[in-house]
Amino acid sequence: MIGLWCQHIEVAVKVLYASERQLARQVLGHLDQDLWTECFVKVASTGMVQFLQFGEGIARSHRAPEKLFKLLDIFETLDQCVPTVNTVFEGDSGLELRARTRELQKLVCN
Repeated sequence: MIGLWCQHIEVAVKVLYASERQLARQVLGHLDQDLWTECFVKVASTGMVQFLQFGEGIARSHRAPEKLFKLLDIFETLDQCVPTVNTVFEGDSGLELRARTRELQKLVCN
């Protein structure tokens, strides 16, 4: 499941949410940037929170030596996704998702 999670979150962040942001900009771009960005984040946050909750559950579960490589996979995936998360969920409305992503990365390391 962790391997699939790594693949899926990477595709979701780099392709799906990046494309959704572009679409939101095209459709709602005539509005104030803070307004359309907030609308996008509200729509996208539901799925993103599910990804983060799964990662948090894995990171908080019992640590076993055989799980070390899977935790490293999660850390590497998050490390690759954080720059895109910061770009896609920019602004005040995306602050919580950016913070949760960084917190998950820290939680995996501890």
